[in-house]
Amino acid sequence: MLTGRLCSEYRDENPNSPTYNQTKWICVTDTNTCASTDPNWVLTNQMCELDGNGNPTGNRIDTYTDENPKSPTYMTDQQQIVADLTTCPLVDATPDWQIFNSICETIIYMPGNVEGFSGNYIVWSEDMNQYSPTYGDTQQTITYDPVNCPPEDTTADWVDISVFCITENQGGTMVNTGEAKVTQEDRNVYSPTYGSIQEITRTDLTNCPVIDSYTVNFITNNSLIDSSLTGGGTYNSGSSCTLTCPLTWTDGTNNYTFGWMQNNMGTTVSTNNIYTFTVNSNITITAYYS
Repeated sequence: MLTGRLCSEYRDENPNSPTYNQTKWICVTDTNTCASTDPNWVLTNQMCELDGNGNPTGNRIDTYTDENPKSPTYMTDQQQIVADLTTCPLVDATPDWQIFNSICETIIYMPGNVEGFSGNYIVWSEDMNQYSPTYGDTQQTITYDPVNCPPEDTTADWVDISVFCITENQGGTMVNTGEAKVTQEDRNVYSPTYGSIQEITRTDLTNCPVIDSYTVNFITNNSLIDSSLTGGGTYNSGSSCTLTCPLTWTDGTNNYTFGWMQNNMGTTVSTNNIYTFTVNSNITITAYYS
């Protein structure tokens, strides 16, 4: 293999020289005459390695060219791949979804056939990261967001359309029990039972107040005459009661004449055989005959 050095043999031809007729070799560098055939690889190019999406991988590609004209590989290239995150840093390929439109989802509520918010939030976004594999793509996401898109209240709104008081017979008088039979209609157009009718029974002292009832006991001081009296019985509190007794009465032998009416407190309440008063407690009225 050539080393690039030229060696020449010299002979001393001076007869007066002590080394006359002797020879010696002298080598000097001479790359023109004795050029080396070893490749001379020179760095001619550097570039970052890219992946299939055109993004740096973190590696650097170095290209070397053999510039020795005596070399059998003259002007050919060879490459070396070197890790170099400084020159060829990795890029963030994470998608960068940017919102470009958003709306609250609406649906048709049946049976009211009205449009209203469902509570869902629809968002359209686009990937704005040029290094992302989904760069330029758009996507739609739907999330439940009752704060920004409050859903319609689907709770039934039962409205009274008729109220009938439930009564019972107390001593021949129909009185309220405090309960009511109520017919209702759902008036909420967003409710799944909109327009439906239902009947319920509930305590309703406002529309059907319970009225206390009292007993009026009407008698005489002669039990034989009691069957001729009218007006005694059960009355609702605050109602009017009229008591009537005969002015005279006979048992066929004796004649009796009405005198006065007296309550159970011993107070004379009437000297007329017809007595009308307002009932507000249990009471006994006695008609006296003589």
